[in-house]
Amino acid sequence: MPLNIKLYGGLRQYAENANIELDIQLPQNCHFIKEALIKSLQDGADELVHHCALATEDEILATDAMVVSEKTLSALPPVCGG
Repeated sequence: MPLNIKLYGGLRQYAENANIELDIQLPQNCHFIKEALIKSLQDGADELVHHCALATEDEILATDAMVVSEKTLSALPPVCGG
Protein backbone atom coordinates (compact mmCIF):
# COMPACT_ATOMS: atom_id res chain seq x y z
CA MET A 1 0.00 0.00 0.00
CA PRO A 2 1.47 3.39 -0.92
CA LEU A 3 2.25 5.89 1.82
CA ASN A 4 1.57 9.51 0.92
CA ILE A 5 3.89 12.16 2.42
CA LYS A 6 2.79 15.80 2.37
CA LEU A 7 5.76 18.16 2.11
CA TYR A 8 5.83 21.53 3.85
CA GLY A 9 8.15 24.53 3.93
CA GLY A 10 11.61 24.17 2.40
CA LEU A 11 11.04 20.52 1.54
CA ARG A 12 8.86 21.50 -1.40
CA GLN A 13 11.88 22.80 -3.32
CA TYR A 14 13.22 19.24 -3.55
CA ALA A 15 10.15 17.74 -5.24
CA GLU A 16 7.96 18.37 -8.25
CA ASN A 17 4.80 18.17 -6.14
CA ALA A 18 3.85 18.92 -2.54
CA ASN A 19 2.94 15.24 -2.13
CA ILE A 20 5.27 12.25 -2.48
CA GLU A 21 4.05 8.70 -2.74
CA LEU A 22 6.34 6.06 -1.24
CA ASP A 23 5.91 2.40 -2.05
CA ILE A 24 6.95 0.82 1.25
CA GLN A 25 5.56 -1.95 3.39
CA LEU A 26 4.14 -0.95 6.77
CA PRO A 27 4.77 -1.19 9.65
CA GLN A 28 8.03 0.78 9.55
CA ASN A 29 9.63 3.22 11.94
CA CYS A 30 9.92 6.91 11.13
CA HIS A 31 13.68 6.69 10.58
CA PHE A 32 13.15 4.14 7.79
CA ILE A 33 10.42 6.32 6.24
CA LYS A 34 12.68 9.38 6.30
CA GLU A 35 15.43 7.43 4.52
CA ALA A 36 12.93 6.34 1.85
CA LEU A 37 11.77 9.95 1.51
CA ILE A 38 15.35 11.16 0.98
CA LYS A 39 15.75 8.69 -1.89
CA SER A 40 12.61 10.02 -3.57
CA LEU A 41 13.60 13.71 -3.34
CA GLN A 42 16.15 15.69 -5.33
CA ASP A 43 19.79 15.83 -4.20
CA GLY A 44 20.48 18.03 -1.20
CA ALA A 45 17.34 17.23 0.78
CA ASP A 46 18.94 14.75 3.17
CA GLU A 47 20.03 17.21 5.88
CA LEU A 48 16.64 18.90 5.98
CA VAL A 49 14.75 15.59 6.04
CA HIS A 50 16.87 14.35 8.95
CA HIS A 51 15.76 17.41 10.96
CA CYS A 52 12.09 17.07 9.99
CA ALA A 53 9.34 15.62 12.11
CA LEU A 54 6.83 13.20 10.66
CA ALA A 55 3.24 13.65 11.77
CA THR A 56 -0.15 12.03 11.40
CA GLU A 57 -3.30 14.13 11.46
CA ASP A 58 -3.31 13.78 15.26
CA GLU A 59 0.28 13.76 16.51
CA ILE A 60 3.95 14.40 15.83
CA LEU A 61 5.81 11.10 15.77
CA ALA A 62 9.09 10.26 17.49
CA THR A 63 11.92 9.00 15.25
CA ASP A 64 11.56 5.48 16.62
CA ALA A 65 7.74 5.49 16.43
CA MET A 66 6.22 2.74 14.32
CA VAL A 67 3.91 3.74 11.50
CA VAL A 68 1.44 0.90 11.23
CA SER A 69 -1.45 1.75 8.96
CA GLU A 70 -1.44 5.46 8.13
CA LYS A 71 -2.10 6.34 4.51
CA THR A 72 -0.81 9.91 4.80
CA LEU A 73 1.93 11.56 6.84
CA SER A 74 3.21 15.13 6.88
CA ALA A 75 6.91 15.99 6.78
CA LEU A 76 7.38 19.10 8.91
CA PRO A 77 10.71 20.94 8.60
CA PRO A 78 12.11 22.79 11.62
CA VAL A 79 11.06 26.42 11.99
CA CYS A 80 12.22 29.42 14.01
CA GLY A 81 10.02 31.76 15.93
CA GLY A 82 7.38 31.43 18.53
